[in-house]
Amino acid sequence: STTSVQEKEIQLMSEEEDRKRHVEDLKELFQEINVTGDGIVREKDLVRFLKDTQNAQQTAKMCRVPVRHVQEVMKTLAINSDVIHMEEFVECLLDVGNPVTEKSTMRLEALHLETRSQAVRHSQILEEQLDMMRQSMEDCHFESQERISQIQQVSSIHGEAIARLQGSVEVLHQKLDQVCQLLGAAHASPSPPMHSPNYG
Repeated sequence: STTSVQEKEIQLMSEEEDRKRHVEDLKELFQEINVTGDGIVREKDLVRFLKDTQNAQQTAKMCRVPVRHVQEVMKTLAINSDVIHMEEFVECLLDVGNPVTEKSTMRLEALHLETRSQAVRHSQILEEQLDMMRQSMEDCHFESQERISQIQQVSSIHGEAIARLQGSVEVLHQKLDQVCQLLGAAHASPSPPMHSPNYG
């Protein structure tokens, strides 16, 4: 009937208003946690905040769960993300004290799928990084082999040049020995006799 539909709409609007108020109340409660003012919740700041008895009691009352459950929510969120925003943290705390419903079960399933998806993405990233490292090592090995080959070629060329130079030096020594021998022979042979002029 029209009346029941209207009542349902009013109930939904009322629940939404209650949820918004609850969000604002939790944000106000946890304002002290956001020390840096960047809207990010850090586990160490939450632990420090909950060490205060009054803060712990107020948190348990507003979240409708024991304080340890609040810390568990923080740890669960940290599994999927290195950065936890206040909005996300508060949203999770709103549902943690509610009884299990089809909606909450669907959220858990979605969280589980997201966790698996992130695990797959991280695995792919690691595989890509490993492939890059392997390729880099292979490239380095190839470059090293190329350089070794170039050094061997240069050494071979230098060796041939040195061998040719040594051959040239030996030939030069042989020619010098021949010249020395010729000079020695010329010096050792007697001079021809000189004839006196005949004036008669």
